[in-house]
Amino acid sequence: MSSLRAGALRGLRRLVDRTSEAPGPRLTAFWEGPERDDLRAGQPLRLSGWAHTDGSDVPRISVLLDGVVVAGADAAQPRQDVHQHFGGRGRAGGWAIDVPTSVADRGARLEVLATDGLEDVSAGTAPVLEGNAKPIGHLDGPADGSRVRVGGVISVAGWVLFGGQPADRVEVFVGGEPAIPLRRGEARPDVSDSIDLPTAIASGFTGVVPVSDRWRGEAIDFVVRAHSVQGEVWTSNVARIRVEDRPKAAGEMDELSLDVLWPGYGRPGREVGTKLRVCVFTHSLNLGGGELYLQELLLRLRREYPVELIVISPLDGPLKLQLRKAGIPVHITDAYSVRPDHYLGRVSELATLVRTWDADVVLVNTLGEFAPVDAAVESDVPVVWAIHESFELPVFSHLVWGENGLYPEVDRRWRKCLAVAHTVFEADATLEMFQEQVPGLQGRRIQYGIDVAEIARYRSDHDRDRLRADLGFEPSNTILLCMGVFQPRKSQLALVVAFSQLVHLFPEARLVLVGDHPSPYGDAVRAAVAELGLEDQIRLIPIEPDTYRWYHVADVMISASDTESLPRSVLEAMAFGLPTMAADVWGLSEVIRDGVNGWLCQARSGNALTVGIRRALECPAEERQRISAACLADSSMYDGAHYPAKYFQLMTTLVAAHRSGEAHLADRRTMSESTDLGREPTGGWEPIRREGEAGAAMETGTSADDLDQVGRRVQAAEAALREMSRLRDKALQAAADLDSRLQEVTVQLENQRAVAANAARERDDFGMRLIHAEERSAAPLTMAAVTERETLRRRLDETSERLSELEREMLLIRRTVSWRVTRPLRSVRTVLGGRGGR
Repeated sequence: MSSLRAGALRGLRRLVDRTSEAPGPRLTAFWEGPERDDLRAGQPLRLSGWAHTDGSDVPRISVLLDGVVVAGADAAQPRQDVHQHFGGRGRAGGWAIDVPTSVADRGARLEVLATDGLEDVSAGTAPVLEGNAKPIGHLDGPADGSRVRVGGVISVAGWVLFGGQPADRVEVFVGGEPAIPLRRGEARPDVSDSIDLPTAIASGFTGVVPVSDRWRGEAIDFVVRAHSVQGEVWTSNVARIRVEDRPKAAGEMDELSLDVLWPGYGRPGREVGTKLRVCVFTHSLNLGGGELYLQELLLRLRREYPVELIVISPLDGPLKLQLRKAGIPVHITDAYSVRPDHYLGRVSELATLVRTWDADVVLVNTLGEFAPVDAAVESDVPVVWAIHESFELPVFSHLVWGENGLYPEVDRRWRKCLAVAHTVFEADATLEMFQEQVPGLQGRRIQYGIDVAEIARYRSDHDRDRLRADLGFEPSNTILLCMGVFQPRKSQLALVVAFSQLVHLFPEARLVLVGDHPSPYGDAVRAAVAELGLEDQIRLIPIEPDTYRWYHVADVMISASDTESLPRSVLEAMAFGLPTMAADVWGLSEVIRDGVNGWLCQARSGNALTVGIRRALECPAEERQRISAACLADSSMYDGAHYPAKYFQLMTTLVAAHRSGEAHLADRRTMSESTDLGREPTGGWEPIRREGEAGAAMETGTSADDLDQVGRRVQAAEAALREMSRLRDKALQAAADLDSRLQEVTVQLENQRAVAANAARERDDFGMRLIHAEERSAAPLTMAAVTERETLRRRLDETSERLSELEREMLLIRRTVSWRVTRPLRSVRTVLGGRGGR
C-alpha cells in the first residue's frame, strides 16, 4: 500500500505541475488502488483514492459495473497531502469503497466516477478478470501423527478463503468413510488481522468426528476438502492418525451404595397424599431455549395440576424470580461435578435431597445433567429426563467436558442412566438417533408446548405498524429475524455473510439478530457487520426477556443453526404467523413444510443459506400471507395447554407402577417373614401340605395315582415347553423378517436422501445463478438474458417443488420405520430376552 501511495503522490505532483502552467479542471479524481490488473471476479474489491474540487460540495464517488452503479461513497476522508498540493484551495478528500462482485461479473467493465453536482469525471476503468483460482487455507488440527482413542473424538479446525470469500461447503474424509460436513463460516479474528478483507473473519471451519471402534489399532488418513460457490476446491494436507484403545482408568470408582453410606437409611414413611411431589433438576435459570421450555412446563403444572414442585439449579438466573412468584421453591446449588473423585459424593448428596424431600418422581432437564438422574435411580425414585440436544454422545462429551470427555467409569454411569431413565425428546429424528446409540432406551416424543393464547393476546394488544415505527423501521422494510443466543452452532456469523450477498438486490431488507452478549463469537459477529459496512442493514440486539416485540414486527424468521432438535423460537414465530426459513436439521422438517408454512435449505452451506434467504425475500406478498396463515393454523398443534397434561400423565403412570411394584415386593417380604416365623401364610397351609405329600409319594413310589398325576404334570410341562419353543421360533422369524424389512427401508431412505441432496444442490445452484443473473437487473437486458433468467426461475421452482416432495416422502419413510419396523422389532427382541435397539 505504501508503494501505491508513493506512486499516487508522484502522479499528483505531475498533475499539479501541469495545472500550474495552464488552467486545470475544476474536478479531479484519482484511483489509487488496487492495481487495474488485479480486479478478480467473485471476491470483494476494496477500492480507494481521492478527489479534489474547486466547488463547495463534497465529491461523490460511484463504482459502476457495465454502466450500473453498484457502490458509492463520499470523498470525505481527510487528505491534507492532496489539499496542500492543490495550493490549499477547494475541497479535497479520500475515499474507500467495498465493491461486492460475483463470478457472473467476469469480463465486466468497472469504472470509478466522481461528481460534485456540476461535473462528472472518470477516475479510471478496468476489466474484471477471472476469479483467483488458487484458494488459501490451513488445517490447524488434527496434526499429522496424532493419536486418538476409541470412543473419543477427533477435533477439526482450520480456515480457507476462495478469492477473499469463505468456503461454500467444507467436508472431512476419515479412514475412507463417506464425507462428513463440517461447520463453516466460523470466527477467525486471527485470519482477519492478517488478511485485510471484510469476510476473512468468517473463514474458519470446525468439527468433531467420533472415533469408531472399527478403526481400533489402525492408522487412518484424515483430509479436509472445501468447495467454493464457483466450484473451486481446496484440499488440506493428509494427516495420518493412530487409533488406540481407551486407556485403562487408574483407581476405578467403587459402585455407589446408599446403604453403605447411610446404614439403615430409607425413605420417610409419608402417606400418599393428594399431590404429586416432583423434584426438578435443571442446568440453568437463564434465558435460553431449554430453560424456557422447562419454565413453561412448570408454571402450567403448578397452575393446573395437583403437584408440589421444587427446582434445583447450579446456575442462578432471571427465571428464579418468576418461579418463586408462582409459589415454586428454588434451591441454588453447586455444579453437578463429573470429576471421578467428586462424582459419587455429589450423587449421594443429591440422593439425600431427593429422599429428604420425599419426592414421588424426579424430573431432569438437558442431557448434561445426569448426576441427578443417577441420584434418583440410586434413591429408587422414578425419573423423567428431558433431552433437547441432538449430538452423538462422544461429540457431546467432548463439547461439554473437554478434550478427554468423561472419566471412563463416569461415562459408563452416564450411559446407564440413559438406558434406565424415562427419556423424553421433542423430535422424532433426535429420538431415533438416541435409540441407535443407547440399547434399551425408554424414550418417547412429547410435542413441544408454547403459550399460544398469550401470544394471541400480545398480537391483539400491540399495534404492529406503530411498534415497527417505534423501533426505527420504515414501512418499506422487510425484516428478517434471527432469535437465539450468539454461539457458533447458531451460525449468526455465517448468516451475516450470506445476507451481505443480497443487500444490493434487496436494499430495503433488514436483518435483526437478537441474542448478542459479551463473548469472542459475539465480538466476531459485530466485527463482521462493521467490516462489511452493514450497520444500517443489520441490527444486533442483546439478550432480553421481551422477545415478543421482535417476532411481532418481523416478516420472516431465519434459523441458520446447524445443530437443533426443535428450537422454541421457530414455534413462537409460527404462533405470530411468522414464516421461517431454516437449515434442515433434525426436527425442523417435522415442523416446517417447504413452501407451505416456511422454507428449508441445506445445512452447513453458504450458497444454500443465501439462496434460502433469497427465496423468502422475493416471496410475493399474497404468497407470504398464505404461508403466514398456514403458520397460525399449525401453531395450534404446539399449544402449551396440552403439553403439561402429557407430562403429568407420564409421571403419575410411572409413580403408580412404582408403588405397585413396591407393594408386590412388600407382599413377598411378608410371606417370607411369616413362613420363617412358623405363622400361617396368606392362603393357608393346605396347598403347601398337598405339594409336600405329592413329593413324598414320588420318593417312596407308594401311590400309583400320585405317579399318574405327576406324569400328567410332566406331559403338560412338555407341551408348554413345545409351545414356548414354537412361539420363540415364530418370534425369531418375526425378528428376521423385521430386520430384513428394516434393511430394505433403510436402503430406500438412503437412496431418497441421496436424491434429495442432489436436488437441494441443484436448487441452490439454480438459485445462485439466478442471483448472479439479476444482480445488475437495472441494466438493459437482451432477449437472451431475459430468456435465461426466466428459464432459471422455472427450473428453480421445479427443483424446489421436487425437493419438497422428496422431503415429505423421507418423513413418511422415517415414521413408517419407527412405527412399523423399529418399535415392533424392539418388542420382539425384548420378548426374546434382549433389549437391543435398532
